[in-house]
Amino acid sequence: MRFAAAALLVPLTLVLGVRLAGQTTPIRVGVEFVTVDLLAFGADGGPVPDLRPDELTLSMDGRTREIKSFQYVRVGSTLGAQTDAGLPTLAAPFGSNYVGDAGRTIILIIENESLRASVTRPAMNAASKFVASLSPRDSVALLTMPRGGLQVDLTRDHGHVRELLAGISGQGSARTTEQEKSCRTRDTLLALTGLLEGLVGLDVPKTIVFVSSGLLTPRRDAPLTGPPGQCEIQSAHFDNVGRAAIEARANFYVIRPEDFVIDSAANAFADPAASRFRSTNEEMAGLESLAGVTSGLSMRLTPTDHSAFDRIVRETAGYYLVAFDPEASERNGLSHRVDVQVARPGVTLRVRPRMSIAKPAARTSMPSPTPHAMLRDGRMYRDLPLRAAAFASSTPGDGKLKIIAVAEPLDHAASLTSASFGLIDNRGRLIAQWTANERELSRVPVMSAGLAPPGAYRLRVAAVDNTGRRGATDYEFEAELTEAGKFTASALVLGVSRGFFVPRLQFLHEPTAMGFFELYGNFPSDQSVKAAFEIAPTEKGEASIRVPAYLATSTDPARRVVTGVVPIAGLPPGDHVIRGVVLVDGKTVAQVTRTLRKARS
Repeated sequence: MRFAAAALLVPLTLVLGVRLAGQTTPIRVGVEFVTVDLLAFGADGGPVPDLRPDELTLSMDGRTREIKSFQYVRVGSTLGAQTDAGLPTLAAPFGSNYVGDAGRTIILIIENESLRASVTRPAMNAASKFVASLSPRDSVALLTMPRGGLQVDLTRDHGHVRELLAGISGQGSARTTEQEKSCRTRDTLLALTGLLEGLVGLDVPKTIVFVSSGLLTPRRDAPLTGPPGQCEIQSAHFDNVGRAAIEARANFYVIRPEDFVIDSAANAFADPAASRFRSTNEEMAGLESLAGVTSGLSMRLTPTDHSAFDRIVRETAGYYLVAFDPEASERNGLSHRVDVQVARPGVTLRVRPRMSIAKPAARTSMPSPTPHAMLRDGRMYRDLPLRAAAFASSTPGDGKLKIIAVAEPLDHAASLTSASFGLIDNRGRLIAQWTANERELSRVPVMSAGLAPPGAYRLRVAAVDNTGRRGATDYEFEAELTEAGKFTASALVLGVSRGFFVPRLQFLHEPTAMGFFELYGNFPSDQSVKAAFEIAPTEKGEASIRVPAYLATSTDPARRVVTGVVPIAGLPPGDHVIRGVVLVDGKTVAQVTRTLRKARS
């Protein structure tokens, strides 16, 4: 699927796992409730996470509405990629479609055809630092507009996004004509509208960071007595972006890199009375208009002042979901005016000023999709909360890896009746898919496997449970083997022993956790190859616990199964690193790691 105006690939859904600490029970929103999401900031610009429903007044179309449900969703840290303890946030051990487990969804748009070379590199460096400051659970997509297109789909691979930012060049010129600017503005607005329309199915708030040196305001590009030119900018172009932003639940930040280079002196010969700063001021007005119609913020960026990006990190760390029950006549598919006021002094709210409420028939007219169909449409399905992860191991033959997919419902009373698995590459292509069989569905968690070449993938799992609820979630991972001296190692899987190994995606009261990975190579007859398991606060941090592992032979002489048990009863709730260490002649040659998440009671 492509955006009609911008010819950009629609970013598929990506949901990342986060810490469960501090999260509340998710609100259950059925047909009867409608939700509004809002941001709340204190005097320091940081989020306010402790508002109470009785401190808010919600109104729609001028009438106060009773708040039926209320939840604060924490999706990031105000400290960026650092936790409150000053340690890096660990990679998520699983993906989840539970709203409380979602990281930030950030769409970074570089309108590079307006950026001159003198400002592009400082602006891209600032954007790169912004991406580096995000939590590993945050997903980022990068686009260039109006004609560059999608550079990378929503991804947790922030290093790749930064590499792409380093390659973006500014194409702006002091000799750009007014018609060229008009064409660029119109095409950018059309591209933005198409992008936002494609994001409607992604059922989370989105942060849109739009970087541009300027857009023009509405104008004709032909004499008043003649027909409109090919690049006429109408007010409707801006209004369409605003409407699409509301439908997409998009929070806009418009960033303008300061460009102190004035227009070419040649312009003075065309109109000696005109200011050579005139065009710059007009393009600034266009950016202000974009911020206005999207209810966003317009901010400036200089080579020494990156506070605009810092503000985005602080403000997007969390949001509120506020649910109310509209009247039947208001479920008409039309736009309604929304306002939320707060009684607590010093708190500022930001809420999109309008929303549309779908007609009841529109919610039930479509047939329920199958898991196979849910793999392809990229939409969010939250009715059945799921966890999912993937692990790569070796297979003989054509160089492909076995991808073991593990999925489970968050509701322990639920059982999956059907489940499909798909692997999506970094170009958004579904390159492999398979369906769990009856034997696999009878186990918890559900485990199924497919084959794929090494590479970066997003596992998408779609499932239906015994009550008919549907869910779909995604997990991003690198399908690869780890080099371990003369050997290679599979991914590390954590679980528990029930007479046999059972994977576990999240731990609670278990006294121990069992580690499992495979080692491949030509093993010597002596005992020079050994292994151990460690617990550490970070991937490279000092181990607090180290226990020996057991290497078992298999039917394949070039394969060993490494298992071990580590005590976790004394670990506090949160994320911890489990390392599988490979030693040859007493020296560490490699390690495989996995994040162990211990939930609160």
